[in-house]
Amino acid sequence: MNLCECDCGQGCKKRFVSGHYVKTPESKERCSKLLSERNKKLWADPKYRRKMSRNSSKMIREKRKDPEFAKLLSEGNARLWKNSEYRKKMSGIATELNKKRWADPEYRKRKTKELSKMSKKLWEDPEYRKIKSEQASKQMSKQMTDNWKDSKYRKKQSKRMAKISKKMWEDPDHRKNISEKSSKQLRKQWENPDFKEKMSKQSTEILNRLWKNSEYRKNQSKRTTERNNQSWQDPSYREKQIKLILKASHVKPNKLEIHFQNYLDLLFPGEYKYVGDGQLIIGGKCPDFVNVNGKKKLIEIYGDYWHKGQNPEDRKKIFEPFGYKTLVIWEKELKKENKLKIRLTNFHERGVDSYLLRR
Repeated sequence: MNLCECDCGQGCKKRFVSGHYVKTPESKERCSKLLSERNKKLWADPKYRRKMSRNSSKMIREKRKDPEFAKLLSEGNARLWKNSEYRKKMSGIATELNKKRWADPEYRKRKTKELSKMSKKLWEDPEYRKIKSEQASKQMSKQMTDNWKDSKYRKKQSKRMAKISKKMWEDPDHRKNISEKSSKQLRKQWENPDFKEKMSKQSTEILNRLWKNSEYRKNQSKRTTERNNQSWQDPSYREKQIKLILKASHVKPNKLEIHFQNYLDLLFPGEYKYVGDGQLIIGGKCPDFVNVNGKKKLIEIYGDYWHKGQNPEDRKKIFEPFGYKTLVIWEKELKKENKLKIRLTNFHERGVDSYLLRR
């Protein structure tokens, strides 16, 4: 037998006689103190804490199955969380608890494994993945828009991106990959007729708007002239362009040139060919006839009307640096066949212009 701990003097099997610790206000207060001390001692033991938490969680789970209890619990929680002070208090307690727990390496390991398993199971569900990706994209876009509203952030990011892009473009492989990818994407886009129509409309609108500005027109004309002058200084480009121009204009030998070609074929069969249609460009100029059997000899036909006032020596000086000897025949000389024959044979056989020797 034990004496009742409420100091009533009665004997009991346990610590208190049933109902004694709540009989009077004094005994109630005394008994509550004793109970609190007892509970503190019990809760100091981690095994007891775990046991009680499991029991309470089981009890709550069972009770939650009852819809009325679940409703009351949710309403009670909602009422509590409306109070800002309670929210602050609970959040502080939760953060401190989590810090203490996560300081323990065993707890960290266990929790990480649990979380990874749970996340894997969740990500197996396609609907969950879709919802989460949408939420993440929305959050990111909102954050980015908020950040780019700040001018300091914009300046900082632009400088950072410029440095990164410069470093990346220094690598030739990166440049090659980017150019290939962009070209492929553009080709795919331009295969779409709607995209083509849209881009053509946009470009025409932009060009029309720009060409209305007189300063833009002047600047563009200056640029084009400068570019053309630079490109025409390149002999290969000049030759290519002259050939294209002559091909586009469908240049054909005139009556005078046809007559002279027939005369050359009689005198020197298979030796000279008409190239006045742009087949041969030398020093940016297109001669009329060229020797096709290894001799660097050219023959030019000058019309009395079209080449009036021109000096044949100027034409010879153009072809001379390239190792060509040039003979210039005027239209009026074709009427004097004997003299023409002598002049042509001297030039073909000896590379000498007999007209100049006579002078």
